[in-house]
Amino acid sequence: MLNPIPAKSAPVDRHAFLTVGIEPIHNPAFTEKPQLMIYDGLNRVQLEEFHQWAESLDKNIKGVIKANLNTLIPGLVMEDAPWDIEFKPDYNLQIDISEFKIDVFGNSSLRGSYSISRQDRVIKKYDRYYHLKIPAVSIDALVQSMNANLNAFSRDMAKSLIALKYNR
Repeated sequence: MLNPIPAKSAPVDRHAFLTVGIEPIHNPAFTEKPQLMIYDGLNRVQLEEFHQWAESLDKNIKGVIKANLNTLIPGLVMEDAPWDIEFKPDYNLQIDISEFKIDVFGNSSLRGSYSISRQDRVIKKYDRYYHLKIPAVSIDALVQSMNANLNAFSRDMAKSLIALKYNR
């Protein structure tokens, strides 16, 4: 299971008073499967029947991102789309993860993009790529590397939201 960054992690801002509406997160289709999937070649994947996610990976990803943003941006108020008509977010956040994979050689990568919009107008779009190479390949180490990549992606999103708020 992927876990959010520790609650005592240093925030990217002291207290933001920021409201964000989160659109549905687009993930690779395999994230709906319970099994861990490990690439054993460029176009081949092993389904690990004896290594399964505690909850569906797509829901876990969303939960981790939301928890991380709450930790990194104190005072953040988030609501998932479709939000209540009374909720007027400062920004809308659209997240698209196109690659989230590990392989038998110890490579772990996440390729994703996110766009921040206001009143149906995209203000900024970011494309990110994260890669880790673990020296001793094990299931636990591979999952930890996926977690580290997702947490780095979350940190970049938090920094981008704060930068826009303060026009940095």
